[in-house]
Amino acid sequence: MVAAVISVVAPLLLLFGLKSCVVTQMRDQLTSQPGHLELRMIGSHALDQAWFTERAADARVGFVMPLTRALNTVGDLRASARQFLPDVELLPSGSGDPLLLGQAAPAGDQAILLSASAAERLAISVGDSLHLIVTRKREGALERLSVPMNVQGVLEPAVFVRPGALITLNLLTVLEDFRDGAQVPLPGRYGFDSPPAYRAIYPRARLYAASMDDVPALASDLQANNIDTVSRLADIEAVKAVDRLLGLVFSVIAWLGVAGCAASLVGAFAANIDRKRRDLAMLRLLGYGRGALLGYVSVQACLIAVVGFVVGLGLYAAASHFFDRTLGQTLAAGQYVSLLTASHIVSAFGLALMVALLVSLLGGLMAMRVQPSESLREV
Repeated sequence: MVAAVISVVAPLLLLFGLKSCVVTQMRDQLTSQPGHLELRMIGSHALDQAWFTERAADARVGFVMPLTRALNTVGDLRASARQFLPDVELLPSGSGDPLLLGQAAPAGDQAILLSASAAERLAISVGDSLHLIVTRKREGALERLSVPMNVQGVLEPAVFVRPGALITLNLLTVLEDFRDGAQVPLPGRYGFDSPPAYRAIYPRARLYAASMDDVPALASDLQANNIDTVSRLADIEAVKAVDRLLGLVFSVIAWLGVAGCAASLVGAFAANIDRKRRDLAMLRLLGYGRGALLGYVSVQACLIAVVGFVVGLGLYAAASHFFDRTLGQTLAAGQYVSLLTASHIVSAFGLALMVALLVSLLGGLMAMRVQPSESLREV
């Protein structure tokens, strides 16, 4: 009976470990790149403060930030006469920005975080200084605004592959106002002849879902409000399809295995009780009731399940280690071929006990039908 439990537990744990690890790593690869959670808006819209407040309160939204027109999210970076990078993408950032990956948001209007490619091409690092330059034509004359910036950090290469930078929303708004001719720069320094006007409406937004599963719902809601977006929905649906397929395959195999194990245990209990009918009848004659016999069979079933599960778990651990060593050579550091969490193991153990108790009920009912008189007939 213990061998029957082992023959089911070990393969099922290994199969579930493989399935769980494959799907988990696929989901982690998607969520580790914030671009897969982003919903990029198409066109311009009239988004007021109430719209942003509503999105920020939505549990499905992980991050939202106002964004200026696309033509005004570009600037030039100059660290020296030989260190110049034109047409760098400028994005407003704040607390909770997925692109930061734990780094602090820009501490002020003159703080900037560069993408890895921008920092490499400029040959600068954290703590260095540079100038953010934007130009405009006003009354036929070319005017240039040069903002001194301090490099506060460099983003991870995987989260922002393009030459770009994160700045404050206030600075990006000022740059747009400058391009629109609403501000006149003071000569020789970063400043204006009047304070920036309050912006009540923005044409776009940086919007990220809280999780991969929230992307489809957010895209549908925005579409219902006539806001078209571009997202990695196809990649997300592909991962979900793999998860559903592997889940279906595992469920069929698991239930067949559990059903076979239960049938095997029922037959074994039936044979065991039939072999011990005289002993059970003697217990009844000595005063043990039907409840005691049911408890005896249940305890026996639980012990069989515990021993079988522990041995099966040990066999799974050995097989999992073998797979990780032989098949995991092409994986990145910290990744596994098969992996079970503590919650998975506890759930599997609970399922094994539940099956054992259900089987023991059938065996207990057979034991309860043994009459004390059967022991006298053998005398």
